[in-house]
Amino acid sequence: MVKLKPEPRQKVLFSYLDYDDTIKAVDDSISLEELRTKEVTLVTGIANPRPLLDYLKSKGLRFMHLKFKDHHDFSDSELSVLREKQCILTTEKDFVRLKDKVDNLYFIPVKHRFFDDGESVLKGRLQEFMK
Repeated sequence: MVKLKPEPRQKVLFSYLDYDDTIKAVDDSISLEELRTKEVTLVTGIANPRPLLDYLKSKGLRFMHLKFKDHHDFSDSELSVLREKQCILTTEKDFVRLKDKVDNLYFIPVKHRFFDDGESVLKGRLQEFMK
């Protein structure tokens, strides 16, 4: 087990990812709830999609998952397959790479959240640094 030993001037903060219940497209947004009536294909090109899969399943969403390696470069044949999907949900990172190539594309926003008073501590430290 690793024990953290911060210096007196340092503060250890703990954070986690929090997914939004509203998904977004270029000019549209809908609730995850609305996806329950659609045939959804989840496309991930991230190192560890497990937290996202678990979150979507916890929301009662059924989907087919197409998993690609992190920073995957989509081929023309893969894009052809994606173009035939009714509704594609992906990460914001992959949305940026696919938005001009595939229709019916949405991403799920992710926010960083802090435990306890971590956010205010970080903001305070940043303000001190900016002076």
